[in-house]
Amino acid sequence: MRIGVFPAKWSVEGYDAVSKARRDAHFTGHITQTGEFEPAGAGPNPKRKFSGNNLVVTVQRWITEPIL
Repeated sequence: MRIGVFPAKWSVEGYDAVSKARRDAHFTGHITQTGEFEPAGAGPNPKRKFSGNNLVVTVQRWITEPIL
């Protein structure tokens, strides 16, 4: 069954209270009008507390492969 195109709104937000307080989502990058995530530049950022690195985030890995 084909459902076609429907409007969607994408956003980036902090995972928990700490990341929201640090405004981590503001420094990770942004989502374009077409829904693509454009990450921020890596490395120390003087605009962040303690010049922290900008974050690039992804889904957590729940299964750890054995070390061979």
